[in-house]
Amino acid sequence: MLLPDPYRGFGVDEELLVLNRMMLIALTKLSFASNSNAIGI
Repeated sequence: MLLPDPYRGFGVDEELLVLNRMMLIALTKLSFASNSNAIGI
């Protein structure tokens, strides 16, 4: 059964997904910045 509860609800999953996405974007920006100075964004 898929029942929404405080620990496995959409809120927690969405927060984790957003945090993971932000971490990936930050790591990608850092790797690009360190690999080539041409990419400034």
